[in-house]
Amino acid sequence: MIALVGLLRYAKCVLFSAATPRTVDSKVDLDDDGAEPPSPPPDFRCPISLELMLDPVLAASGQTYDRESITRWFGSGKSTCPKTGQVLANLELVPNKALKNLILRWCRQNGVAVEGCEPGKAEPVPVVAANKAALEAARMTASFLVQKLSASFSPEATKRVVHEIRQLAKSGSDNRAFIGEAGAAALLVPLLHSEDSVLQLNAVTALLNLSILDTNKKRIMHAEGAVEALCHVMGSGATWRAKENAAATVLSLAAVHTYRRRLGRNPRVVENVVQLARTGPSSTKKDALAALLCLSGERENVGRLVEAGTAEAALSAISEEEAAAAVLASLAKRGGAEAIVRIDGAVARLVAKMRRGTEWSRECAAAALVLLCRRAGAAAVAQVMAVSGVEWAIWELMGTGTDRARRKAASLGRACRRWAQAASAASAEQSTECPTSGAAPPAMVAS
Repeated sequence: MIALVGLLRYAKCVLFSAATPRTVDSKVDLDDDGAEPPSPPPDFRCPISLELMLDPVLAASGQTYDRESITRWFGSGKSTCPKTGQVLANLELVPNKALKNLILRWCRQNGVAVEGCEPGKAEPVPVVAANKAALEAARMTASFLVQKLSASFSPEATKRVVHEIRQLAKSGSDNRAFIGEAGAAALLVPLLHSEDSVLQLNAVTALLNLSILDTNKKRIMHAEGAVEALCHVMGSGATWRAKENAAATVLSLAAVHTYRRRLGRNPRVVENVVQLARTGPSSTKKDALAALLCLSGERENVGRLVEAGTAEAALSAISEEEAAAAVLASLAKRGGAEAIVRIDGAVARLVAKMRRGTEWSRECAAAALVLLCRRAGAAAVAQVMAVSGVEWAIWELMGTGTDRARRKAASLGRACRRWAQAASAASAEQSTECPTSGAAPPAMVAS
């Protein structure tokens, strides 16, 4: 079945060139119809692909995998269980019908469309030969599409081919590898400057899908003009979705340490991502803040991020985006604490987030406040103590937060107590000195 699907996909591309992309509203991604699909429960995800299992099967180790993913694993010459590392006695796969029925029920309840996922149809089959045929079909399809893209002179033909490349790159690391090997990245980059909103969106989304694979990250970063093209989309893209996917591509590329530095050194990258975090809709802000969080993991980048207004952008989004507090904590940890403290209302907003938010955002807010107190000193602690109800917020987090949040809240409480004791001691010392040092002799006053 896997080989047949691959063969049919290749035949479709050869006979009909490529599917005509659907016409949609410019603000909606072609695959989403305006709504994010619900996230599957962890037990329904394949340990290899981390995607919803359409055909769950049991390996000889007793672990469950999606048939397509474990088939590829075996087809690459491995005979071990991916999760446990155990050498398998055989490569037979037994359908996990109970789990499959649960997945189908979850799909129906959540309106998730599933192709080819009917209970009772799959049987144990030899996998290696079928997998090799499927891989070869995928390789041929990728090569054919990239060749068509390099030879396309018609705008409509280019749109169809890029749409098909995007779809192929969306499903599986093997497809991404084959498309990357065929040289797609260098051909997609110029299309990011297209004035056709659909073509631009498909091109940047195809690059995003390809960038998931580490080897493709290198290909994209080495493609001429790739970073500048992503900046163009983030700054002047035809749709918010294209801008969002460009920011997500920056996030994906920045996962590699050396590329994180290179991207952080580019003023246009930093400025455009900060602007998206400041002005974009919710989903765009989320990707932009995630990219800023990744870029701020490199100390060398923090100065440029602060100068570009990253802290202000994060503070403006802190009430609605949980990653905002994490960005502030990351900046404070690597040299941005004093800049954050100087922003009017920054400490008060972090205290408010420590009171109300998700577990992770409350934890990050507490971590940011602790870092501000340590790096910016008494001035930061004084601002924390000036916030009404901060003591209650600390005690509440110590009682209801995650383990890390409780530790951070306890550290913040200790910093506040030390500051209060020091302030009290200074006040007492000043009051004892006042009678002798504060009053001048009458003769001196007269003179």
